[in-house]
Amino acid sequence: MPVSAYILLCPVAAQPALREALARLPGVEVGAAHERGLAVAVETPDETAAEAMGRQLAALPGVREAVLVYHHFEDLGSSSAREEVHSSP
Repeated sequence: MPVSAYILLCPVAAQPALREALARLPGVEVGAAHERGLAVAVETPDETAAEAMGRQLAALPGVREAVLVYHHFEDLGSSSAREEVHSSP
C-alpha cells in the first residue's frame, strides 16, 4: 500500500478552501500549513491510484504545484519488494 507525502504550493488565501477540498478525498490527511503551502499525506491502495492521486492534487483549484517529497511502497505479499523515494522541494 503506497504512502506519499506532498507539499502543495499554494497562496495562503487559497488554503481554507483547499483544506475543505482535501478533506473530501479518501486517504488524504492534511498536515502543517506554511505561507508557501500545505503538507499532505496520502495513502492509496496501489501504485496506479497513487499516481492518479498525485495528478488530482496538482489539479485542485489554488494549487500551483504538488511537490512529491516522500513515497513508500511495500508489497505486503512479498517481503522482498520495497521501493522508497525521498526528495526535497
